[in-house]
Amino acid sequence: SLLCVVFLLLPVTLISALGIFSEHPYMLAILIAAIILSKERLSPADCLSAAVLIGIATLIRTVGVAAILALVIVLIKQVLVGKMSWRSTALYVLLALAPGILWSIVKILNGYDQSYVNAVVDSSYAQTLAGIFDQLSTNSRALRHHFTSLFNSGGTAVTLAHVIFCMFAIVAWLKRIKVGAFDAIYVLSYLAIILMWPYPNHMARFIFVVLPFLMFYAYDGARLTLRGLGTEISSANQRRIAITGICILITSLAGPKTKAIIGDVVSPSSTDNAMLARTPNWHTLRKSNRESKITTLEKILDSMGKVQQLTPRQACVSSGEPHYIHYFARRRSLKPPGKNTSKEIFNKRLADC
Repeated sequence: SLLCVVFLLLPVTLISALGIFSEHPYMLAILIAAIILSKERLSPADCLSAAVLIGIATLIRTVGVAAILALVIVLIKQVLVGKMSWRSTALYVLLALAPGILWSIVKILNGYDQSYVNAVVDSSYAQTLAGIFDQLSTNSRALRHHFTSLFNSGGTAVTLAHVIFCMFAIVAWLKRIKVGAFDAIYVLSYLAIILMWPYPNHMARFIFVVLPFLMFYAYDGARLTLRGLGTEISSANQRRIAITGICILITSLAGPKTKAIIGDVVSPSSTDNAMLARTPNWHTLRKSNRESKITTLEKILDSMGKVQQLTPRQACVSSGEPHYIHYFARRRSLKPPGKNTSKEIFNKRLADC
């Protein structure tokens, strides 16, 4: 549909397409699960497929637990109306939890005792809660700032357009949360988690994951608003007006930035920038900061080349950023053992890598 084309041409979509990010397979799994669970009557095959997809999504990104919570609520709703048994519900929930649990066990057995949860949990419950409350204020500001940056930034007209977008989206989201729709519960749970997450600088990536839902809500909210006005416009024309209006609104916001990104990629300013213009960092930094970033990237690439020269093909390289070693140096790499790792596992890990 037209809304999908607009989403694909958003600045944040184009920038993320230039890198290798876990958001893409995660979004695919969640979106397919949401489509399956949007059915009025869910068959056992539907529930099984959705649980597997959500389990895979949680394996890709820990924040997938938001989808598990939404799945639990949707399945309990099915039980309460007599469409599903408690036993089946428990089975599907366990199926969704299994990949994450099994991976956690594998990590612990291999000395990986750290996870993203460690970034939130402090030495006591009181300190953990205090840290979360402090983070809420910071992340709320980051959420507003980075939501704007997904399209464009600056100016009263831009701010007004974002307000209109959000008002329509909230109208549709409230309607869907009222009927217990999976997607609405997931979006609520997901946003609650990222508001507590101590990584405000990554908020644009975090919001990007639920942007397809927000764009659909904006369209649906506009449609519902037209219907609520009691006009004589047919339902089909209400949908056409709503989708056209929202697409024009988003395009007016994103158009200049989208044009600049495509221009940099297709026609870079110089030969030296041709490769760098195809990296996400090039488009997320101010022009004044690009030179220092280029220098850093060149040093990384140079060091990766030296890793290839100095190590045999079968070598394992211990690194705090193993994905750099995997991609650029083409060598196996593991993070150093965690500080709470037992002596036996610590020695084994160092022997292995």
